[in-house]
Amino acid sequence: MAENTTLKHLELKEVNLKENFYVESYNGMTDIWYDDVSLDEHIGFLSNYPNLEVLYLDGNQLTNIQFASTLHRLTTFSIKDNYITDLSPLHQAENLEYLDIRTNPITSTIENDDSILILK
Repeated sequence: MAENTTLKHLELKEVNLKENFYVESYNGMTDIWYDDVSLDEHIGFLSNYPNLEVLYLDGNQLTNIQFASTLHRLTTFSIKDNYITDLSPLHQAENLEYLDIRTNPITSTIENDDSILILK
């Protein structure tokens, strides 16, 4: 997918992106909804979105969210219906306000001073 500086919101649902998917840097992208997209563990491209504020990755069979440690502007993050156990990559998410972790086998959580709405 070539760079598009005007694109702000991208929504894909029930699409198979297991391989051959390359995204260049999208500095203007702020919202991504990849629900049931079968990303598996091919999520490294998400670091190409430095201004991302809203990210929905529901039902993607993800086992880790290490990529989220670079998404410092994230305010809304939904990862329900995955296999995430560790939320420690979110310690750097200073702007996080909403986190949906329902239906995940979470074993390591994050400190919350009630500034984050966490759905469990």
